Amino acid sequence: MKVNSSNSPTIPSRVMETLTQKIIHLIFVVSLYLSGGVLYRRLKKKSKHPMVHQKKLLRQILRKNRNTQFGMDHNFRHIQSIQDFRQQVPVQTWDTIAPYVKHHTSGGSNALVPGKPVSYAATSGTTGSPKYIPITSEIMKKSHINTGRIFTYKTHKDYPELKNGKILAVVSPAEEGVVEDGTPYGSTSGHLVKGLPSVIRHKYPVPYEIFAIKDYSSKYYAILRCSLDQDITMINSANASTLVLLAKKADEWKDRLIRDIRSGTLCETLTLDEKTRTLVEKRLTPRPNLAERLERLIREEPDNRLLPKHYWPSLFLAGCWTGGNSSIYLQEMKAWYGEITIRDIGYLASEVRGSIPLWRDSNAGILTFDQNFFEFVPLTDDGSQPDVLTLDQLKQGEQYDILVTTLAGLYRYRINDIIEVTGFYEKVPTIRFVQKGSGVTSITGEKLYEQQLIDAVEKTKATLGVKTTFYMGLAHVEKSRYVLYIEFSPSPPENAKTKFTALLDENLKEVNMEYRVKRDSMRLHPVELRELASGAYEKMRLEKISQGCREAQFKPTLLTQDITMIESFEVIRVIQPDYQKAS
Repeated sequence: MKVNSSNSPTIPSRVMETLTQKIIHLIFVVSLYLSGGVLYRRLKKKSKHPMVHQKKLLRQILRKNRNTQFGMDHNFRHIQSIQDFRQQVPVQTWDTIAPYVKHHTSGGSNALVPGKPVSYAATSGTTGSPKYIPITSEIMKKSHINTGRIFTYKTHKDYPELKNGKILAVVSPAEEGVVEDGTPYGSTSGHLVKGLPSVIRHKYPVPYEIFAIKDYSSKYYAILRCSLDQDITMINSANASTLVLLAKKADEWKDRLIRDIRSGTLCETLTLDEKTRTLVEKRLTPRPNLAERLERLIREEPDNRLLPKHYWPSLFLAGCWTGGNSSIYLQEMKAWYGEITIRDIGYLASEVRGSIPLWRDSNAGILTFDQNFFEFVPLTDDGSQPDVLTLDQLKQGEQYDILVTTLAGLYRYRINDIIEVTGFYEKVPTIRFVQKGSGVTSITGEKLYEQQLIDAVEKTKATLGVKTTFYMGLAHVEKSRYVLYIEFSPSPPENAKTKFTALLDENLKEVNMEYRVKRDSMRLHPVELRELASGAYEKMRLEKISQGCREAQFKPTLLTQDITMIESFEVIRVIQPDYQKAS
């Protein structure tokens, strides 16, 4: 019997939308458990015999790449053991591999990998031109997609509260430009989001195209516009500072955002191409009830702020870096997001996906031993040349400089990162990122670490009840003293600043015994404080981005011996310590 469609009952659009979302969630969960679950169980099995897989992986890498220029230059064909590998291949730095990368980016083949890389991960050092790290299709699948699936699987298994909500992942563009031969370079996280299957993409309310918007204000506004009216349960970004900035911008633009939410529109003043604007506008519907609720919640706040808890009441988890100097940004993040659960995304650099966090309430992750060959150099205090170790020789609680050999043409490459072994999963070390190796300074043998400076500054701030937006320590060799450049937020009274300077000096003595010895023996002068003009951090961040540094990769160095890094700072006053005010 033919049914007259005009007289047949219709399903309300809101019910249909809810039904569609449930189907999408079901497909997401089934796909996640089938793919991520299988990979996780496989990883657990391999973890019982990690060195077997390390040796097997090294043989595969050497065999596959023996006819590359690097392989022939370093006699890969005759390497039979790890010891042979170390004898034939010295520890590599960017300076030593740059000529091979240049051959590839200029259009050449078979330099570091057979054929040519499919793309590059562009990473910026503190100075100089971008470093283009080769990406092959093999490493994209094995080291990025598969490890990402394991991480996502374990996260959702540990936090079932996430399963029905959506995920806001803030990433950099997959393609930010091209190298000389036309091969694209960009963000690996951007590639992952761009390559999501169409069904899974519904879990992510912000379309990839928004992350490619070049104007940052327009990009942030579009991200917020697409997500503020969504049921977000998890947010992801490498840097906690990005998540803080997003919350700040939502509050700054609250009037415009609420107006757009009420009418189902997108602000006309944004710098967008017509295609992207159309893509976003198709997703928007008027939400007057939500707009009214947000206005009411703002009025109920003592300072009339718009907070994430207002527009994302189901938000439960944030994924970001928590190691190294991230701690100072995590404090500010909690000031905006409240007591949100934070899960570390692992030791992740442009050069390597080095670990996968597998546990709740821990920033440690299991080494990706089945995807990368690892070597470790112990940190020594006596100036001796330590032995290079494999993962089975590591000790819990010890810190190491890390060397990686990857599927994408890095061989015994020193990333200049320091990691700490926190324990073991079966026989595989679990690690956490401590700091960049360059974050170690020494004027007269004190060897002050970036993390020690952070600990001393944060303790001083907590004691005096002052807040900062940014700080950077300079080991000023000519002055034989440490200088702290600091942007207060807000600026405290003058007596608090002089007390801060003296107390910081005392706290540095507490965290570094050699600093105490050098200070007490007058080989080091007291620390000096230099207050920066308001907006110094934001100015530096924008300068780095304009020079080609991706925002997600912007990691300000908090301790340096390079005096050129502070030349652009606008110092408004120099503050000497008053030891009578330190107690």
